Amino acid sequence: MVSANQTRISKTKLANLIEIIEQQMTPAQIAEAQKRARECVAREYKGC
Repeated sequence: MVSANQTRISKTKLANLIEIIEQQMTPAQIAEAQKRARECVAREYKGC
């Protein structure tokens, strides 16, 4: 079983991973991802 501490990622590592992913995405894909993220937050992550 994996503990909560084993699944945590530092904010710095997470930021680096996001940057790597963004470099592989088109501007349209990034805009769509940001739109979906805003929608999920607005729905309190229900249906996401």
